[in-house]
Amino acid sequence: MPKSLVIVESPNKIKKIQGYLGPDYIVKASFGHCYQIDPSGMSIDIEDDFNPKYTIAARKSNVVQEIKEAARVCDTCYIASDPDREGEAIGWHIANFVIKKSCKIKRVVFHEITKSAVQAAFKNASDLNEPLYHAQQARSVLDRLVGFGVSPVLWKKVCKGTSAGRVQSIGLELIVDRQKEIDAFIPEEYWDIEGIFRTPASEEFKASYLKENKITCEKEAQDLLSAIKAESNWAIQSLDSGSKKRSPFPPFNTSTLQQFAAITFGWPGKKTMSVAQSLFEAGLHTYHRTDSFSISSDFLKEVRDYISFNYDKKYLPAKALFYKTKSANAQEAHECIRPTDLKSTPSSCSSKLNADQIKLYSAIYKRFISCQMADAEFDSKKAVIVGDSKKLKFSANGQTLRFDGFLKEWTYSSAKEETLPDIKEKDSLGLSKIIPAQHFTKPPAFFNDASIIKALDENGVGRPSTYAGIIDILIARGYIIREGKAFRPTDLGILICDYLKGSFKNLMDIGYTSRIEEKLDQIAEGKHVWHSVVREFYTELDKDIKTALKGSSMKQAEETEILCPECGKYNLIIRNSRFGKFYGCAGYTERGKNKCSATFKIGEDGSPVKKVTNYLKDLYGNIRLCDKCGSKIVIRKSKKAGKDFGGCTSYPKCRQVFSLDGEPIEFKKKRKKEEDERG
Repeated sequence: MPKSLVIVESPNKIKKIQGYLGPDYIVKASFGHCYQIDPSGMSIDIEDDFNPKYTIAARKSNVVQEIKEAARVCDTCYIASDPDREGEAIGWHIANFVIKKSCKIKRVVFHEITKSAVQAAFKNASDLNEPLYHAQQARSVLDRLVGFGVSPVLWKKVCKGTSAGRVQSIGLELIVDRQKEIDAFIPEEYWDIEGIFRTPASEEFKASYLKENKITCEKEAQDLLSAIKAESNWAIQSLDSGSKKRSPFPPFNTSTLQQFAAITFGWPGKKTMSVAQSLFEAGLHTYHRTDSFSISSDFLKEVRDYISFNYDKKYLPAKALFYKTKSANAQEAHECIRPTDLKSTPSSCSSKLNADQIKLYSAIYKRFISCQMADAEFDSKKAVIVGDSKKLKFSANGQTLRFDGFLKEWTYSSAKEETLPDIKEKDSLGLSKIIPAQHFTKPPAFFNDASIIKALDENGVGRPSTYAGIIDILIARGYIIREGKAFRPTDLGILICDYLKGSFKNLMDIGYTSRIEEKLDQIAEGKHVWHSVVREFYTELDKDIKTALKGSSMKQAEETEILCPECGKYNLIIRNSRFGKFYGCAGYTERGKNKCSATFKIGEDGSPVKKVTNYLKDLYGNIRLCDKCGSKIVIRKSKKAGKDFGGCTSYPKCRQVFSLDGEPIEFKKKRKKEEDERG
């Protein structure tokens, strides 16, 4: 009997899905994208409706061959890649470049890896979603057009080795503009005054002075203190009692999950998505790349039953709560990020999860349960205190939790309680102490993982699943650095941003980029022809490129009076590179014997520092040589992990890398794997 082939993205899904489907199915993993736009050049045929040239991705030949051989013995191939644009593109490429006509091709989509969801997906198998694939292809083509169109302009006009990206450039602009706001910020002085009042029962409480105008200097504060001290009698002028409600948060989507993990756990977006991926593959929660807050009707009933069974009836609202997704582009057919089975509590799963997985799954679980619980309720009081002149007033606020509601489950939110003593109107009070406090206004905060994700999301730039990659790319290019939790632009990042804003206004227009995202969504809905959207964008981009090439250069070489320590003939010039500013000898432009190509780091005191090459050496002090090309090996530091490694000095012609003991890393990894397999 012929078997059916199933293609998933991750090998971690194979065992679970194979178990759900049985022996008549062969499950294979694509390990992500098997095909990519040919990286050797532009690879976009502009005249032929921007059709891209695809090639097998690096190290995927064996995967492609394995899928091809499996398809020959099957009558149907089910594409079960992830339910998003990237997943559709992965499946489309496998269907059209690998399977071809070897067997029938069907598409199955499931948003959670559970037996019921997987089996239901196979019962309702459909065709590949061509508009969704075209939306992904349009995005890839747009990004390629920007990269290969704008980057050469940057090389010529700003600095060699630099590049630009369609969405990354907006991320850079946000960070650069925030830095400029901070640099331009001028702090303003202001004062607050607090009083410690005493009730007839000798209970003390704090109140804030109600100022009509801002107190801007110490003299104003001192004059006011004198006036307050001159008041002989204080009393409660009014006492207002009321109540406040606090509603639960929506369930998580991709953006809010990343923001929460950044604020609560200090995780960068990349780590959050990696941990979420592992939980999804374990079948614990629904697909984590979603911009929707929707909940299926079946699961809405299930969570309400859960609350009713586990909590008092007052914790369950009379009607289910629905949350409107802010983004107009959200795919409401997708669900929020929620547990797949409420019986799989965080505590029951703790033995099979690591610490990070437990942290994130607990938050997802609690957020989902609490989103359908009743409001928290607070009793509030506001007292206005007045002196005998009736001109000077203080106010005191109190708040106590009357009913915890959703806070019973959502333990990550602290409800601040401030109690007031037992007071009533016209009660006489004593003023025990006056506390003046000087303050200065603060500049805007630097962007961090949470706030940059929020800014990109609110401006409709990119998609939540790509936010982590945006930051990684900007750091890798040397345009921004991470200082603690804050992102700061480098001098090169500011230079690149300023040039792009001056020469590529559409590319750096947040509104324009957001409208492109909307059109990509509309391509996915079948409302636009993908290459028409690309052509519209490219027409404007091409104009800007041609104008920029004719425009002025920002390659400014700042002359100094420092004599070159190497040749002693020419002065040093400050130049820009993708790694920052450096000194270069002015003799670089000379010819023959007069030419001097010396370069130096700029020391902290502005003096030239000779660059020292740190070679990898053996135990006897000999410089190690590359086993492939014979060049010397130099010690370098990886940008992502910040760890030292050995790199061939012939890079990029030779890309061999080594551990610090001189062994090629690829051999070391292979040997470790063999040792692990032998036990």
